[in-house]
Formats: sequence, C-alpha cells, structure tokens
Amino acid sequence: MNYRHWILLLIWSLVLAAIVRWPCIPYVNAATLDPNFGLHALSAAPYSGTHPFRIESLNYPDGIPAQFIAIPTLILAKLIAPLWNAVAATHISVWLWLALQGIGTALLFSNQPQRNRYLISTAAILNPIHMVALGNGQWENVAIFPILMVATALKAGRWARFIIGLILCAACS
Repeated sequence: MNYRHWILLLIWSLVLAAIVRWPCIPYVNAATLDPNFGLHALSAAPYSGTHPFRIESLNYPDGIPAQFIAIPTLILAKLIAPLWNAVAATHISVWLWLALQGIGTALLFSNQPQRNRYLISTAAILNPIHMVALGNGQWENVAIFPILMVATALKAGRWARFIIGLILCAACS
C-alpha cells in the first residue's frame, strides 16, 4: 500500500467536500438559512452544557430537550468549537464528515486499483442523497460510509466493524 496515494486521495476528498460545501468553507462564520442551523451551532458551542440531550444555554436553568441526530458532526464540532466559534465549528465539522465519506468509502474498497478508489471517493461524496441532504441542511443524512461499512463487514464476517458501522448509522439519521 502506497501512503502517498492515500494522502492524495485524502486531499482529493477534502477539496471535493469543500467545493460541495461552498461557500460555507471559505466563509465559516456565515450562518446558513437552514432553520435548524442555529440549534446545531448552539449545541456545538462550549457553553451549551454537558447534558447529552439538552441545550442548557436555552431556557435557563433547565435547558431545552433536544434529540441530537447528527452525532458524528456534533462530536467533531464540540472538539473544534474551542478553536473557533460554534458556527465555524459546525461548518468545518460537516465538511470533515463529508470528506470522511469519500476517504472512508475508498478505504473499504482498498483492494481496488487507485483510479477506482478516486471514483469511489467521488461517488461517495457526490451521490444524490448527499446533495439533497446538504441542500436542505440535513447533514445527519450524510451516511454512505457507515452504510457501506455495515454491508462490507457483514459480507466479510468482520463483526467488530459491523457493530461500529451500525453505531455510526444509528448516530446519523
């Protein structure tokens, strides 16, 4: 396995995901018109509290109940938020999650030739379900990598990977 090719594939996935997320990546402080974006950004904020099912910064002191369904992006945003602000962290986490769909799916098919891995990565990022989900601000529906992880693990009999894929699928939508 040539690591140079994997690094190039990672860069390809990041660039392609940035193009798909345009203009949210160069302008990370801009809030989108998605009606749920504010709640996603608030839940990523460092001051949102520690309760996993409440946004404690709203409706003090109890907070409001919230069912978080985009858990992978929320975890990424929580890690990134101390470095920037919650809005930027939300945009960057969605960008990284989208890029992970490409590189992760290519890793699932690592036995394919290099050209095919680029095609697999591109198809994983640009599939119509993702385009509709991202256009509607429903990035919790971006989950082709976990779905394919479950399918390939089941076929290969790799039960640990199967369980991880199921958990990722459940954490999405």
